[in-house]
Amino acid sequence: ALTALLKAREADVRQFAAHALGSIGTAAASAEVPLRTLLREPNYRVRGQAARALGEIRASAPETVAELMQLLSDRTGEVRE
Repeated sequence: ALTALLKAREADVRQFAAHALGSIGTAAASAEVPLRTLLREPNYRVRGQAARALGEIRASAPETVAELMQLLSDRTGEVRE
């Protein structure tokens, strides 16, 4: 149910869903791919929360790691943190 909310129209809903999945931790590891898609999100708050959630679920797929590395040069400081 939470992963479906990652596709919601409203950015706040996507951000909340990413936060909730991250709070679940490694038990939400199956959400890695949907969370990874949010790393390209136009809304910086959603991008940042998706990155934090991926860390909290201990995402380790090479594709995810590569995209997270790209965020180190994001134009928004909150995302780089």
